[in-house]
Amino acid sequence: MNARRKPRLGLRSRLRPRIAYPWVLALLGYWALRFVGLYHYPVYFFCDEANQTLLAEQLLQRGFRGDQGELLPTFFRNVYFYNLGVSVYLQIPAYVLFGKRIWATRGVSILVSGLAAWAVGRWAHAVDRHRHAWAGILVLSAMPAWFLHSRTAFEVVEAVAFWAASLYFYARYRQGQAPALYAAVLGAALTFYTYSPARAVVPAMALGLLLLDARYHWRHRTVVLRALGLAALLALPYVRFAHLYPHSIHEHLYRLGSYWVEPLPLRDKLQRFGLRYLQGLDPRYWFGFHPRDLPRHQMDHWGHVGIWFAPFALYGALRALRRARSEPSARLSWLAYGLAPVGAALADVAITRVMFALIPLAWWTTDGLLTLVERDLPRAWTWLRVRGRQGRVLAFALGGLNLGMLTLALTVGPRWFTNYGLYGMQYGAPWVFWAIRDTLADPNVARVYLSPNWANGVNLLHAYFLTPEERARVPILGLGDALQQRIFEGPHNLYVITPEDWDTLQRERRKFRHIEIARILPYPDGTPGFYFVWWEYAEDFERMVEQERAALLEPQIAYLTLLGQPATVEYAPLDMGQIADAFDGNPNTLIRTARANPLRMRIQWDSPVWLTRVELKLGGAEALVHIRVEGPQGTYKTLAEHHGTPENAWLRIDLPRRMPVQRLTLLIRDQFQLMDDGHVHLWEVQLQDTATPSPPEP
Repeated sequence: MNARRKPRLGLRSRLRPRIAYPWVLALLGYWALRFVGLYHYPVYFFCDEANQTLLAEQLLQRGFRGDQGELLPTFFRNVYFYNLGVSVYLQIPAYVLFGKRIWATRGVSILVSGLAAWAVGRWAHAVDRHRHAWAGILVLSAMPAWFLHSRTAFEVVEAVAFWAASLYFYARYRQGQAPALYAAVLGAALTFYTYSPARAVVPAMALGLLLLDARYHWRHRTVVLRALGLAALLALPYVRFAHLYPHSIHEHLYRLGSYWVEPLPLRDKLQRFGLRYLQGLDPRYWFGFHPRDLPRHQMDHWGHVGIWFAPFALYGALRALRRARSEPSARLSWLAYGLAPVGAALADVAITRVMFALIPLAWWTTDGLLTLVERDLPRAWTWLRVRGRQGRVLAFALGGLNLGMLTLALTVGPRWFTNYGLYGMQYGAPWVFWAIRDTLADPNVARVYLSPNWANGVNLLHAYFLTPEERARVPILGLGDALQQRIFEGPHNLYVITPEDWDTLQRERRKFRHIEIARILPYPDGTPGFYFVWWEYAEDFERMVEQERAALLEPQIAYLTLLGQPATVEYAPLDMGQIADAFDGNPNTLIRTARANPLRMRIQWDSPVWLTRVELKLGGAEALVHIRVEGPQGTYKTLAEHHGTPENAWLRIDLPRRMPVQRLTLLIRDQFQLMDDGHVHLWEVQLQDTATPSPPEP
């Protein structure tokens, strides 16, 4: 009796080409769309991107040790605060293999971002059970916020990719694949250590899932306990970091201008948090044509998700809402969307801080689109019932959408927003430094001075694009300094300046005998972008500078109401803010002296006022503060030192007793600035009379 033989599966059958090929093509297409034209769009290469590779280089030079000598540091200081982690480690192989190259720095982020696209597609396949789940890759790819930022090296892209994978594996755990919980925990940890807002989102999500799925966790308590042990192990680097850098969180919030570190009542802070949180959930923010974000974080006025996806996202969100009671994955998608703005709401909403919401939006959009194409439309349109046509329609529509976005980005994208300067697109890093390198190759050029007024962190870009030998010949120099002292002159020393600097140079032309343009590097819209100039100073240059300096030391007069009484304030001229900003009760408004160090301020009242304390917000300066109090009871003088840090931005000076004051003189000297030729920064002056007024004499 012959046993029935099982058919042998050939190689072609085992590969399941009808499923594998679309997935492979979609992922390869996703990555190709990001590598093509990488130098041309976005039009900027930002200092935060360059710093990823610079920190990787520094870590290698330090032997993988941090600022306090710790091995394998948890976070790295991104100029001001510690907010970079995993993304720096990911840059190490690219730096070792290829050095400092834009395509390599951004390429790391691009490759990792594919994990998010894969997770969206896998969710559509394993969770929502769609046949053409690979379409999820192209859906996420065509969301403008993701299309733009996944072509950069911003760490938020990698954090969102790890977040998407974590949520997908958690959904698989809820479907009965218990070991997937370990992968979910690992993905959440990578998210936590990659981007600072995730340090609020990840714990909030963990707490939410712990409560939401408590019964399920209890049934799988063995796996859950092991996952908690893994989470505790992965938390150790953060525990060490918190021990070594105890003030890092406060410093971070302070630098972001968060209201949580302001002296506000808790009620006001909670109200602000709620308003920002709701803003991050507002559909108008995601699908509107004019989101409240910097132009460099937008693609024209397409919105962050794309208005073309709005109907499908709404359809998918409603389907998830209907299934929320019966399907854990539907509840998970709504929880992920609801908690996405938690980290951003601690400071202010921006697309880079709330980008975690793109993942549930991509799930809903993919589900809505595929439900329509695979189920709803074929019921009325028999043409779509033929095998293979649904996939071809999806590939044509989504592929065409992605290719169209790429074409527009590379052709007209550089001209969508034409403010290319410091407060706009910050265009030009690679082009400027490549032009400088070409200029240095000329044997007649000794130095090329570079203005820092066109981008944030020009010093980081300077270190990224130039070798140490080239950096020695390319000093960074503000035009204001060149207009105050004779630094260089002659055709052997070029100066690269912006259009704004050029206008200033024209206004100060009397200080020069000769100015000549050697080269102009245009902006993408054809207007002049960077001027390569050289000049010769006028013979009486120093005399004109001294005359200006004397004029800037002439005291100014203002009339304010202080301590409830009219007051006359005499102060040194300012080049930032108004003197009233120092007394407005807002510690975030700033005044700065034009060319005066120390800052002298004299306050005169017509009638005496009572005073017990003076508080000054001086920021991170090292300053000496002299106070002179004059009144009916005599004169009191004191000297105080301020050693500023982000946690210690205020200086408090208490008078020996409650005193009547008719004249108050403040003298603030910044010890890091030049005497009589520096800038003193002052955020706030608070004059306080905390004691109860004395009763009138009978």
